[in-house]
Amino acid sequence: MRMTSGVLLFCRKRKDLHVLLVYNGNSWSIPKGGIEKSESRRKTAIRELEEETSIKAPAQLEEIGYVDREPYERLYCFVGHGKGKPKPADDAEIADFYPLDQAKKMIAKYQLPLLDILNGLAPTL
Repeated sequence: MRMTSGVLLFCRKRKDLHVLLVYNGNSWSIPKGGIEKSESRRKTAIRELEEETSIKAPAQLEEIGYVDREPYERLYCFVGHGKGKPKPADDAEIADFYPLDQAKKMIAKYQLPLLDILNGLAPTL
């Protein structure tokens, strides 16, 4: 199983929770990528966020767990509050913030539990 790591970046617009998603020409996802041998999960998540969206990672990132896309991938997820206008780069064709309800309809199904975790944390964020 391939190990990957990514950032679920969120912001609030008019009190509504928005999340950053990228489109790679095939599916919508949080910015993510493969963990290299010399990298920690956190460093991978930060690198992928910056490579795919040109957004600098916030200083505070909290690991919230992982989801599996068996038998292919285990995705470790970090959550953080972000700002700025994403610019798609690397293998991302589109990168933008979307309202949580809309993002739930767009994101790859195996990543949907990550949005549910974020929604549960929302009152404390």
